[in-house]
Amino acid sequence: MVSGKLAPPVGYYAGCASANVGGNNRNTSAHALLHRAARVPAAALTRARSGPPHYARHWKKHRLPGTGLTAYTPR
Repeated sequence: MVSGKLAPPVGYYAGCASANVGGNNRNTSAHALLHRAARVPAAALTRARSGPPHYARHWKKHRLPGTGLTAYTPR
């Protein structure tokens, strides 16, 4: 499962679910996203310099070279 502003297209191309807690693609709450992330592989995608979303501030940071994105994962 991927979350963040770019989650819908990334999830589509990766063949996995996407979830958003805000914006025009909002389809879940932060609580529900964290509950699901505890059970399935998950990543929150952000622009490289924007920092993690509030629900992922304690997740591990992974730079994605050449994309301008950073992924945060709970594990």
